[in-house]
Amino acid sequence: MTTEPATIRLARPTDAHALADLGARVFRRTFGDDPDHRPDDIELFLAEYHSPPALDRFLVDPTITYYVAERVADDATTSTVLVGYIKLCDGAVPACVSGPDPLEIAQLYVDFAWHGGGVAHALMEAAETHAFREGRGTLWLGVWHRNLRAQRFYRKWGFEHVGRHPFQLGNDPQTDEVFARPLARAHTDPGRAISDGDAGA
Repeated sequence: MTTEPATIRLARPTDAHALADLGARVFRRTFGDDPDHRPDDIELFLAEYHSPPALDRFLVDPTITYYVAERVADDATTSTVLVGYIKLCDGAVPACVSGPDPLEIAQLYVDFAWHGGGVAHALMEAAETHAFREGRGTLWLGVWHRNLRAQRFYRKWGFEHVGRHPFQLGNDPQTDEVFARPLARAHTDPGRAISDGDAGA
């Protein structure tokens, strides 16, 4: 793995296939082997949220913003590869999120080969900067109740558990733990040492 820092940028419509591939790979590895998750439900979820047609829609939706992390490919060329992304959504907010002007971190995915390289940290900072520029006062997110690694990551960034809300995995209704934090504190304290190995919500 290269030690060169990732470049963070806004996603473009041409990123749809790369984002779909990355999201599907990370989701399968994180959640696909759990015995409580039926394969049919995994496939339905991937088709709805991590397929090229889904990304084609999301990337032109004005309520959704993607930031991607890319690095030079390890093939002696000038090509780049996406190694992570963060998805921000301006939509429905659970009642347990009480802070002003909330913005959701809907997904934060980092390719497993790039854990520990600062990718998740850089994407979180991009999300905070975006929210700050948009005049938002709160960041919130939902995490699967058994994804303790992701919960540790967000707690290190100052997110606090505020409640629960439903999450639909295919035909299987599940529950996510909801975390939130004031944006001002998040944006003015960027110097934390975070391990990307904890990311993967």
